[in-house]
Amino acid sequence: MTFEEKFNNLKTQEDIENYVNEKINSSKGGFIDSITKSKYDDFISPETECYASPIMCNPIHLDDKEMYVDFISEYKKTENVNISNVGQNILLVQNYIEEYFGSGRDEMKRRELNSSFLSGGGDHSIKEYKGKNVAVCFERSTVAHNLLHLLGSQSSLIMRGGHAYLLVKGKNSYVLYDPNNLTKVTNKTNNTIFYSPSLMILDDNTYNDLVYSDKQITFNDNFLSRIYKKDMYELEIPKLNYKGLELQKEKEENKEQYQEKEHNF
Repeated sequence: MTFEEKFNNLKTQEDIENYVNEKINSSKGGFIDSITKSKYDDFISPETECYASPIMCNPIHLDDKEMYVDFISEYKKTENVNISNVGQNILLVQNYIEEYFGSGRDEMKRRELNSSFLSGGGDHSIKEYKGKNVAVCFERSTVAHNLLHLLGSQSSLIMRGGHAYLLVKGKNSYVLYDPNNLTKVTNKTNNTIFYSPSLMILDDNTYNDLVYSDKQITFNDNFLSRIYKKDMYELEIPKLNYKGLELQKEKEENKEQYQEKEHNF
């Protein structure tokens, strides 16, 4: 049975819960930080200690099983989905994590939260960031990484240059997907249509620089200035209906509605 067939056979809530449990139980614990390992390919276990900074932060655990179940349940309700469409999956993941964490990115409140963690000691749950508008690149990228793995997408978590983002395998190329930097797409009455993340379709040289180069690549480098929203259109995303939001590829109509947002690197 192919992955697509297995995923399409998830018909009931119990099926989805069993699938999530299977994914969690087959994962292995460990630790993630930007110093020891700058690239992480596997599904991140709830047992894994995730350090945004080994010095300044206590470990976080991606232990919200209900989040995974809810995401897949909502994904299954979305019209016109195709599990093999990576661009579509990225867009659905982005909109879900904006709902989960909140669309704000208050760095000051995040520091206050992390300071309280340090003073209290011990490990912490990703649930403690839910709805607080404080999650930034590390929290959003780790969760997006796991959600993509649940959809069968090949995602790698990259932590370099003080930033976390993802490299996702597409049909013909890799895509740099930055869950922390996005554009809110609105209609003429300023109502949100959907959230579009920063994406860049990578050529082989850029991919090799990101993964294999010994040099310290930062988000000030020239090639990362080529992250354009137009790449979203090249990923062939069909019209989707997600919780009443129209997520669609309508190049001429919607392209003018994109408002560039200053990056938060």
